[in-house]
Order: sequence, then structure tokens, then C-alpha cells
Amino acid sequence: INVVGRPTLYVLNKADRVTDPMALAQLRLNATPNVVVSGLTGEGIDTLVEYLAEFTRDGLVPLTLVIP
Repeated sequence: INVVGRPTLYVLNKADRVTDPMALAQLRLNATPNVVVSGLTGEGIDTLVEYLAEFTRDGLVPLTLVIP
């Protein structure tokens, strides 16, 4: 999908189902940058939004539109 050189963020979902914290810690070390989230509990969603805002900030271009 031609993503070489593009910013990458690993989103580790289902945080509410983790039964082995050491396995999660190892995964987080191998997949960086990352954010752990739970759609069920909302855990990590605020952090995910912050990361997404940071990743997209550089690609934003000021634009003025005139809509009749």
C-alpha cells in the first residue's frame, strides 16, 4: 500500500481484555509508536485523538473558501 516513509501509529485495541500485562508490555516495545485503547471502556481514546492530531498537523494547509 506504499506506506514506506509515512508516519505510522500502532493502535492496540481491546485493552479491556488484556490478561497478560507482560505480553502487552512486550508488544508495546516492538510496535512503536503505539497507543492502547478500549472501545468498550474508552480507555486511551483521548491519547489516540492527541496522536492523530499530531500526525495530521503537518499535512494541514490553510484554506479560505467562498461559498455562494
